[in-house]
Amino acid sequence: MDTNLENLFYIGSFIGTIIFIGSFYGTTKKKLSEIEVDMKEIKSDRIDIIDKLARIETKLDYLNKEK
Repeated sequence: MDTNLENLFYIGSFIGTIIFIGSFYGTTKKKLSEIEVDMKEIKSDRIDIIDKLARIETKLDYLNKEK
């Protein structure tokens, strides 16, 4: 009887370990995807800033040529 209980304990521990690793992996993957979304937003913002700076530079060039 003790052997059966020990086997159940080991099987339960193994299943618990797999569930723990799976939940850790899922949480990590979710956080990584959130970081990826944030990085895309930062890249988009950076492109917008560069575009605005280019427009300002063009306007300054135009104003300097008028002088």
